[in-house]
Amino acid sequence: MSTIEAEQERCLEIGQIPNGFYDGVLIQNKEQSFDVIITVSAHLGVIYLFGVPKQVVFPDLAFLFKVREGMLSASFCFALKRDASGMIGPASRLCYYPFGNVYDNGRICWGNTVFPKMTSIKDAEKLIQSFFDAETNNDLYQNRIVEHPEFKEQSGLLETLKEMEVFPQKWLQENGNQLSNLCVAIRGGK
Repeated sequence: MSTIEAEQERCLEIGQIPNGFYDGVLIQNKEQSFDVIITVSAHLGVIYLFGVPKQVVFPDLAFLFKVREGMLSASFCFALKRDASGMIGPASRLCYYPFGNVYDNGRICWGNTVFPKMTSIKDAEKLIQSFFDAETNNDLYQNRIVEHPEFKEQSGLLETLKEMEVFPQKWLQENGNQLSNLCVAIRGGK
């Protein structure tokens, strides 16, 4: 590479990427601005229902965070059904998040959560931790999983899940999109 070619190249610093990074874009004309998709594998965790910790199994999840000039501007969470190969990939189907704090369109309701300035894409990990640490209630719990009389209240679902080792994929309700649709969306597509 000649000196002239090297001088004409312009690099955008990515920095460290968050655990579970799936895809993302840096916004070239705005500092500390990016969109990032992060997946979180199914796991045993805690939901704070009205401040009371309930141990439950979570399904695979996909988060989409939009950060502009260091401030969170939009955030979404979806449950995932893995693709035919059993992997998380472009053909993984997006499903409604089965618990509270998330609207039907996937937008996260943060309540009174206050966020620090996001200085790097790695800071998206803090958003995921804040999501799991947040208290939930029944305001946005819509029973967006299979019909079951015990699941009319979120507490019934949580009680059932505490006895399980894995969140049953068959309980998740698809929303008609795939993980690849989120990737298109962060690139300005529909």
